[in-house]
Amino acid sequence: MRLVIGGPASKEVMATSPRRSVRLESGQAYREQSPTLPPFDGPDPLSDSVPSFTELEIGCGKFLPSTRNLKQAGTVAQCDITNTVAYEIAPTAPMSRTMANDGFSDDEQWTRAIGDGLTLRATERPDSQLLDHFFAGYDRAFVLPDERETVEGFRACLAINPASRHRFGRVHRELVMTVDDAEGVLLGGANFLATCIGENVAGHPPVAVALNYVFVEPASRGRGLARRLRDEVGRLANIAVCAPAQAPPPALFIEQNDPLRLTDTEYAADTAHAGIDQVDRLAIWARLGAQLIDFAYVQPALSADQDSDDGLAYAVMNVRGDGLDPAYLRAHLESFFGISVMKGGEPEADPVAGAQLHALETRLYPVKLLPMLPAVEALRSVPARPQGISLRAFARALT
Repeated sequence: MRLVIGGPASKEVMATSPRRSVRLESGQAYREQSPTLPPFDGPDPLSDSVPSFTELEIGCGKFLPSTRNLKQAGTVAQCDITNTVAYEIAPTAPMSRTMANDGFSDDEQWTRAIGDGLTLRATERPDSQLLDHFFAGYDRAFVLPDERETVEGFRACLAINPASRHRFGRVHRELVMTVDDAEGVLLGGANFLATCIGENVAGHPPVAVALNYVFVEPASRGRGLARRLRDEVGRLANIAVCAPAQAPPPALFIEQNDPLRLTDTEYAADTAHAGIDQVDRLAIWARLGAQLIDFAYVQPALSADQDSDDGLAYAVMNVRGDGLDPAYLRAHLESFFGISVMKGGEPEADPVAGAQLHALETRLYPVKLLPMLPAVEALRSVPARPQGISLRAFARALT
């Protein structure tokens, strides 16, 4: 059965099943009889059966597999009375994710002060001036040709937000985000795709984030901004896909240059341009809790004019244990490839993306997570970069 909660300002619920539909006004409660009992013909405050919803849709487009997630932004109050679960629609104010007529949310709703005179702003709109503000810092931070996105590439990703909202049976939102000081000077930024995968995998957060790009301006480094950006991305991602307020921090997936796969020229060019050594950059993420994913990850080409990139180390934060469920990783990569990388393309049809998705679909055991910090410390202790090996293999050999 499916329970549908109306739009942002709705005070009604429409509960539907193959047998019936019930519309509730504000203040009424709905108790669903089991499908094995006689047909139900309306709200019944005396019924003591247990509901069997299999899918939940809220106004901002979230789908959840279980009834325990019905508390959502003050819209639904849930109470348990012996063997009864009652769903009562409380009077609500409009939810924060207001949508413009074009299907995009307004930039103002994402803006907030985060302390120390700093302001966070974000947008999902391709026509927002904030994208240009973000891109100015992004352009200073990234130089390698196959990892760089053009400003038009970012616009293309944001432009498909409405069309991608429920793609692959999941909920998505792609955002660019900036942090400015009190004078409006850009200190750092991020671009990420938030995906609601659901709560079906133990130890895995219901929301996964492809942290596509993150940067801190050179003059602002050493102030803990990388950690604050990570935390704000996680907070914003949960909000963006309407996760419950009590949802844990999302799984944050990041690509990093693999210092063992870069040529000497690439290593020197990126280090000089970014103002930070490749291994030092890995150390920052290792201290933030990143673990390497022991999977043969390759980023598909960002455009027809670029090549796929197999010189990246793939890592994740906020996942408990030492392994990733292959179905969870596949769901994340399918969304990431189809939206952020291929801008609406079909990942199954792409040789690079499709091969990885197929490998995960047929995998019968978890994808191992490798500690990153020991590998970083070992790299710092060797006189020269090891050759002919990836960071993933190097880290695996240390375990």
